[in-house]
Amino acid sequence: MAEPNNVDIVIYFGGQWSNLNGSVSYDRSPITLLNISRRTTFDELEYILCEELGFLGRTEYKLHIYFKLITVNFGERSETVLPIKKDRDLKKFFNPRNGYASIDVFVEAEKLPENTELGYPGVGEWGTYMSMLTQDLPSLPVVTEAMGGFGLDENYSGSSSYATPSNYAGPSDNAGPSSNVGQSNYAGPPSNAGTSAYNEEDDDPEGDSLLYNESSESEPDEVEEEDQMPANHENDDEVSIDIMMDVLGNNADAPTTPAGENFDLNMPTGSVPPYNLYPVPAFFRTTHPEIPADSIDVPTGNWGHFYDSNTGELALGMVFKSKDHLKASVQDFSVRHARREYRVVESNPKLWKVCCKWDVETGCNWMLRGIFKSNMRLFKITRYAGPHTCLMNEVSVDHGNLGKSMIATHLMGMVREDPTFAIKNVRQTIKDKFGFEIPYHKAWQALKAAREQIYGTWESSVQKLPRYMSALQKWNPGTVVEWYHLDTDRPGLHMLNYVFWAFRPCIQGFRYCRNVISVDGTHLYTRYKHKLLVAVTLDANNQVLPLAFALVDEETLASWTWFLQMLARHFLPNEDDRVCLISDRHPGLINAINYVPAFKFPRGVHRFCLRHVCSNFNNKYKNVQLKDLCWRAGSESSARKFDRIMEEIKSLNPEAYDWLGNIDKTQWTLAHDGGWRTGILTTNMSEAVNGVLKGARRLPIVPLVEITLNRSAQYFLQRTARANRMVMDNQQWADYAFRLFEARQAEAIHHIVQKFDYNQQSASVITLSTTGQGSRTYVVKLRQQMCSCGKWATHGIPCSHAIQASRHFGMNASNFIPEYFSTRAYKKTYLGRFEPVYGEEYWDPVHFELVHNPTKRTRRGPGRDVTTRIRNEMDQPQRRARQQYQAHQT
Repeated sequence: MAEPNNVDIVIYFGGQWSNLNGSVSYDRSPITLLNISRRTTFDELEYILCEELGFLGRTEYKLHIYFKLITVNFGERSETVLPIKKDRDLKKFFNPRNGYASIDVFVEAEKLPENTELGYPGVGEWGTYMSMLTQDLPSLPVVTEAMGGFGLDENYSGSSSYATPSNYAGPSDNAGPSSNVGQSNYAGPPSNAGTSAYNEEDDDPEGDSLLYNESSESEPDEVEEEDQMPANHENDDEVSIDIMMDVLGNNADAPTTPAGENFDLNMPTGSVPPYNLYPVPAFFRTTHPEIPADSIDVPTGNWGHFYDSNTGELALGMVFKSKDHLKASVQDFSVRHARREYRVVESNPKLWKVCCKWDVETGCNWMLRGIFKSNMRLFKITRYAGPHTCLMNEVSVDHGNLGKSMIATHLMGMVREDPTFAIKNVRQTIKDKFGFEIPYHKAWQALKAAREQIYGTWESSVQKLPRYMSALQKWNPGTVVEWYHLDTDRPGLHMLNYVFWAFRPCIQGFRYCRNVISVDGTHLYTRYKHKLLVAVTLDANNQVLPLAFALVDEETLASWTWFLQMLARHFLPNEDDRVCLISDRHPGLINAINYVPAFKFPRGVHRFCLRHVCSNFNNKYKNVQLKDLCWRAGSESSARKFDRIMEEIKSLNPEAYDWLGNIDKTQWTLAHDGGWRTGILTTNMSEAVNGVLKGARRLPIVPLVEITLNRSAQYFLQRTARANRMVMDNQQWADYAFRLFEARQAEAIHHIVQKFDYNQQSASVITLSTTGQGSRTYVVKLRQQMCSCGKWATHGIPCSHAIQASRHFGMNASNFIPEYFSTRAYKKTYLGRFEPVYGEEYWDPVHFELVHNPTKRTRRGPGRDVTTRIRNEMDQPQRRARQQYQAHQT
């Protein structure tokens, strides 16, 4: 539907129209539909049609234009065709009061007699009127402290569920809503209200003679609002990335528009050439020769009026879509081709004048002036003196005109492939590409601009999040999304507080894994305080399976309670579900367990990551030997050996012994775990997911969710193929259990078994030492699936003693391996399927709006952000640490 100030014109060409009983018809289908301004003049309309039909520069042809007129008298509709020859004819149709929102336009081409040239001149002789007549200039990127001015007035139709304060049973933080949100104050591009006040300064009468004569009846354009004059002209050379990509075309790293439409890489960019000049329509090619291809590839003649970034030539009379396109073209010319610097002498909404930066020192006369031509709605070079006569050694090391937008344009592909692309790589890339060494701050600004161009800002991404989550659920049914908002003063508008998501294939796959969930939190590298909470488990092959994710403000009692409630709701819905939760010793998480019965005994147990226990232990006592003993005690399967190690710790430091004694032994030791852990000692599996997502942690929330979707889908693809291979090999157990069982089976050959009772299937197993330290005796009770070594109970897979005892009782020890280690369980885990989410234009509206919480803004100190976890003693190799300790003792 046409906008109030615009009108749709449906163009018919190449056929015949007829009028039968007051009804006009055409014997061919329309070739295109255009949306143009109601202020379009007849000359401008002719130009548009010439451009669309391929007649620009064809002086041997003349177009005849007809509009279909519709009248209704006493309820009877009548149609006729009227010729359009002047502005007054157009006014009858373009006047909004006449009710035309769409007009049928019939075009005929008349072949003129030989040597007659009454047709249509080339672009350089006539001026250029763009087919994008009604479009605004591309808006410049606006970075806001709080939220951008993006509204979501759609009605929600997804299936997102809610955890609102009314049904949230856990504790809450005192984080109230805030109404202080930033607004973009960009007023839009300048318009054409009357004659330009700057035309009096134009001393280029030849250029002015090429302009249209503006109709005295035309109204001023609504887009003619004057820009604010820059406070410093010398800095008025930065443009948006969109403009720079438009100018650079195939010289840009990613020559596409934000909407994904490809530029024609063979065409000059930065201005508006007649794109339909070649190839010409089919009906024309049948009777007349085509235009030679070299007229496209070589910018000569009329083509010289458009800037081509491949050649980098500027010339008098060149025209540009906007002032920003002119600025971007001059910047490209100065950086890549002339390799000289310029400074801005004068700048306002309708004029831009620059000269050589070193004109005073070197006497270089290079200068350029561009003026906005109101009737053309284009910027045109009206003065130009070149080339530079100064030397290249005058140029600064970083080139003062190499702006962040130009740098960002050349980084787009690399940043899209790798969001973690480092600033040092940016500087090296620009040095390799242009030969200039840019400072750190310029590289950072360009990298930030490139990321925001590709992925958007945090503020805009939060506003898109409800619609994206709805689309995610639409194309991946069963995906769970839970919200916990902060209310605002406006109904239907909420501030983001928490959001939880889990994919249906992962929820279903958890049924076939061991009942162990590891949780952890990690920082997001944004300017707002947010944490990503992650829950994972291990599959039959001991590989990490991501279960759920949540965005929260901080790791607090309230956020952890809410996250655990969501996990219990969707992964442990039944009263008989059992689970072991493994985490670090974060106080908020420890206290949150009290609010979630699913993780409390008897339904569940909470276990600590042994790695974090040892780290805390070492931070307090600063002793590598004690830390090593702590790890051995926690990872020991035998209660007898655990007690012996604890006595050794007591002899070295009684206070350290008491510190460990104050922690419940069931929460940090394998020997007293009762088999809940199934041998999993640490939260390394959840930290591994955090490591995989490290690059995504720099991105706004929507790309972050997209990456969790994409990487989860890749896990399923790869592991489905591996499961199929195991099935084809008739492998009963997944690779992890299969290899571990085989190793223990080989070890069992050297054991001696003494059977004691057939009913209980009990036996003593003597292990023969290969180190000369004597033998050991273990008790095995097959019916109870127990061995005194403790490994069977703690890991789930029979130990070597149980395997050898099974042989003597005529049993197959592999039958004792739990089902969750089987190939069948591994295959079932990854039976679910993911589907890609369609583009934003396919997203359904939602019934609420979402904005970010501006009170969560991070106040960073000076210097660079810390983006890598600070290494501690747990990252140091144990052997080297012990060597250092022994050397110190000596």
